[in-house]
Order: sequence, then C-alpha cells, then structure tokens
Amino acid sequence: MLRARGSEMERDFGFGLVRQLFGPLLRSLDPPARAQLFAGPAVLAAAIFGLGGEGLEVGAAESSLYGLFWLLAGLLESGPPVVLAIDDAHWSDSASLRFARYLGQRLDGLPLLLALAARPSEPGVQAELLRGLVADLEVPTLRPAPLSEAGTAAIVRARLGAGASGEVEAAAHEATGGNPFLIEELLTELAAEADGAAPATDRIAAMGPERIAASVSERAGRLDPLGVEVVRAAAVLGDAADLRALTALAGSDRERTAAILDGLAAASILAPEPGHRFVHPLVRAAVYEAIPAAGRAGLHARAAAVLLAQGADAEAVAAHLLLCEPAGVEGAAGVLERAAAGAALRGAPDSAIAYLRRALEEPGVERAELLRLLAGVEVVVRDAAAIPHLQEAAELAADPRVALEITLGLADLLSLAGQWEAAKQLVDSGLARFERDELPGRLDLEAFRAAYGGYDPAWVGEFHADLPRLRALVAGRGDEESKRLRWALAAMGAIRDFPRSEVLGLIDPPPPGWSLPSGDRESSAVPAATCALLIVDALTEAETMASALTEDGRRRGSVIGIVSGVGFSAARNSRLGLLHAAEADLNVMVELIDQNHLSLMALTTMVHFCIDAVAERPQLAEVAAMVEELELPAPFSATQSGGMVLEVRAAIRAARGDRAGALADLRATAEIFAPLEAGPRFSHWRSSLALLLPESEHEEAVALAAEELSLARAVESPRAEGVALRTLGLLRGGEEGVAALRESAAVLHGSVAQLELARSLAELGAALRRGNQRAEARELLREAADLAQRCGAERLEERVHEELRVAGARPRRRALSGAAALTPGERRVAAAAAAGATNREIAQDLFVSLRTVEMHLTNAYRKLDISSRSELAGAIGGAA
Repeated sequence: MLRARGSEMERDFGFGLVRQLFGPLLRSLDPPARAQLFAGPAVLAAAIFGLGGEGLEVGAAESSLYGLFWLLAGLLESGPPVVLAIDDAHWSDSASLRFARYLGQRLDGLPLLLALAARPSEPGVQAELLRGLVADLEVPTLRPAPLSEAGTAAIVRARLGAGASGEVEAAAHEATGGNPFLIEELLTELAAEADGAAPATDRIAAMGPERIAASVSERAGRLDPLGVEVVRAAAVLGDAADLRALTALAGSDRERTAAILDGLAAASILAPEPGHRFVHPLVRAAVYEAIPAAGRAGLHARAAAVLLAQGADAEAVAAHLLLCEPAGVEGAAGVLERAAAGAALRGAPDSAIAYLRRALEEPGVERAELLRLLAGVEVVVRDAAAIPHLQEAAELAADPRVALEITLGLADLLSLAGQWEAAKQLVDSGLARFERDELPGRLDLEAFRAAYGGYDPAWVGEFHADLPRLRALVAGRGDEESKRLRWALAAMGAIRDFPRSEVLGLIDPPPPGWSLPSGDRESSAVPAATCALLIVDALTEAETMASALTEDGRRRGSVIGIVSGVGFSAARNSRLGLLHAAEADLNVMVELIDQNHLSLMALTTMVHFCIDAVAERPQLAEVAAMVEELELPAPFSATQSGGMVLEVRAAIRAARGDRAGALADLRATAEIFAPLEAGPRFSHWRSSLALLLPESEHEEAVALAAEELSLARAVESPRAEGVALRTLGLLRGGEEGVAALRESAAVLHGSVAQLELARSLAELGAALRRGNQRAEARELLREAADLAQRCGAERLEERVHEELRVAGARPRRRALSGAAALTPGERRVAAAAAAGATNREIAQDLFVSLRTVEMHLTNAYRKLDISSRSELAGAIGGAA
C-alpha cells in the first residue's frame, strides 16, 4: 500500500504526490536494490526523487511518465500487488495527476489498484485533470452519501451520552447535513463548552461549517495568547511546517511554540503524529480562509522570507511566493527561476510554468530570458501562449545570438502548429533583422525560408528563383553550421530532380548519432534528411537512422522520438515491400499516438511513405480511418503535407472501390504537387491519376504516364520507371501494352521495389491471360502471388488468386495455423520471448503495453499449438 495525500499548499510541487507515494519505499531499499529498480527506462524517473539520472530535457517531459511507469512495473514484477491510494486528489499537483492518467491507460495486465479520493466540485486545473481522467478511463466512481439521521444520532449518542436527546440529534443532523467530519467538529466544540447541561438546539444550529474557524481560534486562544498566531502560521505553512518555521512566522520562541502545538494536538486541532498537520484538511482550510486576504498575502511573504533564510528547498519557498504580491521578498525572482528549473528537471512542466509566470511579475527581471524559458516549457504542454511569449522574447533580446536562437525556436513552433503564413513572416523579418550579422544560425533561417517556399505552391516560385543561390551557400560544405540548410535542400531536392549523388552528398557526413533535439528544441532537420534517404531509396542508411532515432527516443523517454524512429522504420519497410513489418511498426505508432494524445498531423510524412501498407493491409483499417478523418488547418492543408494526406486517402478509397472519391482526391493532390515539381521518386500521383481518369480523358492519362516515365528515367529510379511503364502498359493495351508491362517487370527485377515487381508481374500475367497465353500467364501470376504473399500485400494477393482461378490454376491457400499464421505483432513478440526476453523487456523494446504482450503470446501459443515459452523457438523456427 503506497499512500499520498494532496495539500493545498503543495499543489504546485512538481510530482509532489508521486514523491509521497514512492519516496518511503525507495528510502527503505539498500543501494543495490534501488539501482536494480531504476535499471532500463526506469532511470528516466530517477531525477524526480533526487537520485541522479540524466535529467529530463525540455521537450521530452513525457520521459518522466515513461520512467515512472517502468519503475512501477519493476516493483510489481519483483513484489506483491500494489495499491496506490491518493487522498485529497483535488489538491494534487498537475504532474502527479498526469501520471495517474498515464498509468490508468496502461493498467491492463498489472496487479495494481489505483484509488483516488477527491472533492468533485473543487475548482481549478486539478479538477479538470480529474474529470479528464474519469472520462477517458471510464473508471468506477463511488460517491458516499451523507450520514442518515439515524447514523448522525448514533454518533451523537456515543459522544454526548445522556445529553443526546432526540431534539439534539435532529439539530446536529440539520446543522452538519450528515457530514461525518462536521459532526465530529460540532461535538468537539460542544464538549469544550459543556458544563454538564444538555446543549441547546439553537446553539447547535449556529455551529455549522462557518463556525469551524472561529471555534479553532477560540480554542487556540484559550491555550495561549499567541495560540491564534501559531494556528494561523500552521495554516499558512501547510503540511511542511516545522517547529523552527512556525516559531519564526508566529513571532514566538521555540519552547512556547512547542507548548502551544502540544495543546493544539490535545484539543484535536492538530493531528497527534509528527508533522504538525491539522486533524483534517477542512480545519486547515477554514482557518486559512478566515484570515483576511491582505493578511494572508502578508503572511505568505513572511513565510517565503523565513523559509528562504532557513535554506529551504526553492519549491517550498516558491509555493508562498505564488500567493503573495510581487516585490515583497528580496531575491524572489531567482528563487522562482530555480524552482522552475527543478520542476522542469523532474518533468513537471505545469509547476515550472506557474513559477516562471510569477517570476515575470517581479520588478527588474531579465524579461527576455524568462520569457524564453517560459515558452520552452509551455511548448511541452502544448500551451498556445508559447507563441506570443517567444515573439516578445525575440523582440526584447539585446544579444543578436540569443534573439536569433529564440526566433528559430519560434519558427519551429509555428511550423508544427500549422501557422504557415505567420512562420514565413517571422523568418522573412528575421533574415532582414540579422542580414548584417555573421551568425551561425542565420543559415538555419535560410533553411526555414527554403522549406516554406519549397513545400507551398503559393510561394514555390520564389523558392525556384532562389534555388541557385541556396545551392551555392552549401556547395562543398559538410560542417554543422550548414547542416540544417543542407538537409532541407536534400529533402526538397529528392522530391524534385536533384541527382541521387547530390542528395546523398548534401546529407554527408551523417552525424554519429541521430536525435531530434537540437539545443533546447526538437529539430525538423533530422526528419528532412531521413525523408531524403527514403525517397532516393538509400534504405540501408534509412534503417540505421530509424534504429538510432528509436534508441535515442528510448534513452530520453521521448514519445516523439520513439514515434519518429518507429514511423521511419515503418516507412523503410513499406518502401522495401515488407508490409508485414511495416504494419507492426505502424500499429506501435498508432498505440503511442493514442496513448499520448498526439496529433497525426505531425506524422503525415510517415503515413505517406507507408501508403502501400495502408492500402494493401486490411488490418491497418484503424490507420486508414485516422487518415480519412484528419483535417489539416488552412493554409497548411494547401501545402505538400496536405497533398500527402490527399494521396494516401485516394489510395484508401481506391482500395475499397470508391473510384470517384479517389479521383477527386488525386485531382486535388495534383493541384498541390504539380507546381511543386514533385517527381516520381517521391510520388506516383501522375500514374495513379492516369489510371482513374475516365475513357474520355485517355489522352491526358497517357500524357501523365509518359511524363512520369521521362522524369523517372532522368533521375535513374528503377522503382519510378517500373511504375510508369506499368501504367503505360495498362493504358495502351494490346501488344504495345504487353511490351511495356514486360519492360516494367524487367526494370524492377533486382531492385528493392519488390512490391512494385509483384504488381507488374500480376498485370502482365493478367494481360497475357486475356490474350489467351494461359501457360505463361499462370507462371507469371504464381510468381506474383508468391511475391505478394512474401510482401504481405493481402489485397494484391487476393486479386492475383482470382486471376489464377480464371486462368485455370489453383492458388495456394493462406495458412490459418502454424508460424505462417502469426500476425506481425505476434511474430515479433514470439521471437523476442523465444530469445529469452521477459514480458517487461519485450514491452519496453516494442513500446507496447504488458497486456498487449500477453495477448500476442496467448494468440501465438494457440496458433502454434504449444503451451509453454520453452517451445516457442522450435515452433517459430525461421519464420520469426
């Protein structure tokens, strides 16, 4: 049983409740046991407890949640079932509630009970998080009813004995509404006033909830004239109050304060255990709220000064600074900034934001730097305020280097938010502002402007006119300063007609390790370079990149990093025609997106690269649905990203027979891709559109396919050439068409585009069957069916099987059991288990839940007809 209780004074402490839950247990472990518990991804949570670790980077705050989950999974794996009991969750810090929500989505398969008690109507951010948790997880909610009149009467009789008449019992119930705590408070007050006579019912009626504070003050005042000051100091300091701080804030001496505290415990105002907590949070709240507002603010300022002088933790001081007026405590801004740094280190961005916003209210602060820090944390929680804060910081920064770095961060943010026009205006003004400064980051601004022009039909003319100058800027360079511009040009060059050697030269030399962060921000440079590698079919390099990104994401606990690595792995496998593997990666990507509430908008590129997997694999219906429902903001929807979404949607619609819908999407795609000069290495939109055009537009269809063939040969892309030849073969028909289909298959033989080869063989076999050349047709169709099955192209395989039946052949049946029947996910999990990995290790490596691992293993055992882990290796053999 791990327990924690929220406190009104501590609700801005990042991961305060999490530290309450796990802290005592962690302190009880010897160093080797603690080190074992923080092995693997759990190390990402070490900073939360002040136990070292690499710390959490801004932009990867989810790493703290990821690490906490695996810390808890380790506890459950090595010990008994666990109950996490959180009381007064309405006073929880936001970071702890986010963990509760994160954990709640991953409870399946864990021997764990998560129980939270909270007031349902308490206002504030915490209440919103609690409501979201309940709504998202559909958790059972218990709402205890007030005590009945009979229940109230039983308590009154037990405490008052003979003085408990029916009228007294009824008055007590009426005054308290059946609230057990208020009943106890009322009875405590009555006992303090009793002189042996039965209490008057009118006296009871006047002693409802509003009397608690007055009652406590009266009882404290009877103990000592300074009793009221001590009890108010305890209410202001909260549960963290100690004797030294209470003494200083109350203006007393140590012995006198200690005596008063003992008296308050004896009077049932403070709890008897150490810590000087109030007997109930409602008592503390009543005392605190009875202090006039100005007096409360003054007491908090004094408390902050006292704690600061006593060397208290920065967050403990900051909790009081948040509740007092600016300029009331010397050094407040520095304390708030340190508190924010500590909260960010632990991955508690909400707390860091609160501290930094308060620091901005202090006089004489370095506003530009604070705004930059604040916006960096606001980005983590996707707070739109980050944009105006960065804009102001950039304007205020006197140092041009700092101003340029802020401008670059804002440009990244505006791009990710889809605010395309605002981003371009920012970059244009930045280039004008820093025109005379020889700053390294200026080339990064050039990269941004190139991207805005190169990916948007509205501005692509400017980009094409400027392209010679941009190429000259990076000619012969391989340094870090030019990297972003080189990689941006590599991506745009791969899409257009840059020779493959030039594209690879712009990326060379590759970094020793691929990682999304660049300085304090997530960088779009790595995705740009990765896309370039994929487009020119440098798939070995792309595989290295995807693995490095995945490992880097795992190390940092960055969901965005992991999604990028897994997504690019899916893209690479789809380009190779390994649709089974692409499906497994895409499913992991979807699970991560769903669990972490990420938008698919940021993943349009990866889904576009996986267009074949989405179109050919019925099991990816969930991804297809996400694409069809995706709405990009204008004018972002009119850029290349919008075209990619449209092209994938067209493929999905065509696969289900919606030719009209697919044609409309492809025409819209053409309006975006044509002015961008998107070549066939990047997209086969010309061929796809040509095959959907009606017979009345046959000449346009042939022209589109011929144009694609010419472009493909110019860039020496076997994949693109084979697709264009196949399209021309289908459009021309007859002997000329068969010749083009034969040439398509010949070009694709030996290339990495094995799925395209299967398609060309299928179309050639079908054409020969229609020409009554059945023997050769059956041979080619069998080869196409075998390739389609190996690629995992299920819809293509089904079409080829139908052709084989028409050609008089009997296609092979799909395996329904054994290793061949395993799904990609089942195959991966089974292979890992066969190699000796535990369920926890498999879940960590594949980024899925423990429940998913157990489900895949159960299905694998059934299909393989085995009953134990030890039989897996022999059962799956080389199929894994």
